[in-house]
Amino acid sequence: MATIHRSKELGVNFLDTADLYGPLKNEQLIAKAIDGHRNDYIIATKFGWEIDDNNKVTWAINGQKKYVK
Repeated sequence: MATIHRSKELGVNFLDTADLYGPLKNEQLIAKAIDGHRNDYIIATKFGWEIDDNNKVTWAINGQKKYVK
């Protein structure tokens, strides 16, 4: 999170992420880091690969609206 805060100080506002970036919590960490400042960032993300209960990628693609939200 410190990296995101510092990058904003340096003028960076574009974050590229994915639910698979690890350890499978990257998007949650970004949400915490930008809390209260969401409109200051442009966020690109990739999605679709399913992750099972053991945090393993199943290599099955999930394009359901509920998952994509």
